Amino acid sequence: MTGITYIETFIPNPSDLFKKLNDDVNWDSRMHARKTASYGVAYNYSQISYPFQEMLPELSELCKKVNDTIGFCHHFSRRNTNTSF
Repeated sequence: MTGITYIETFIPNPSDLFKKLNDDVNWDSRMHARKTASYGVAYNYSQISYPFQEMLPELSELCKKVNDTIGFCHHFSRRNTNTSF
């Protein structure tokens, strides 16, 4: 695949997944512009420390599905999820 691909049913119940992640992710609100969540190897960035944290099963499943669909390898040492609520 090249370019942008929209798969309407890629996430079967997106509202359920959003609610689950919104409720269960250990969101860090130290940044004023957005909440963040970090998974993988512990690291320090911009004077903020992020401890090691296992990825939630729902995120692991989503990463695997993305990898299987577009070949984006999700096996890297640092995973960072940013959002702004």
